[in-house]
Amino acid sequence: MIIFHLIYFKLESKMMESQKIWWLVTFTYMIIIFFLSSIPGKNIPLIFPFSDKIIHLVEYMILSLLLKKALSSSSFKYVSILAVLIGVIYGVSDEFHQSFVHGRKCDPGDLIFDTIGCILGQFLIKK
Repeated sequence: MIIFHLIYFKLESKMMESQKIWWLVTFTYMIIIFFLSSIPGKNIPLIFPFSDKIIHLVEYMILSLLLKKALSSSSFKYVSILAVLIGVIYGVSDEFHQSFVHGRKCDPGDLIFDTIGCILGQFLIKK
């Protein structure tokens, strides 16, 4: 019996380490989003019309995936909903932050694509 407890403790400890790594990756990614949002508007090239919307969608789809992985050991039953909610709240704060950056503005269209990206991210992974 003691052997089973030791094995369980070892596995649980490794799972906790894995979650810490996922949170570290997630927070690092959020910091990268923040710094990219700090680039003045005139320094951002538009690849094609509405390319910024696609970038927002992909950016927040990745964030949503990372959040789900980081939250996966949570006891909360609806991890996907929580991941989307956190992603959207971060998107709102990001748009607010951009309103203070020269040449940028708070764009509701960007927030819509952030939200769509967060939702799509949850459909890409089942667990």
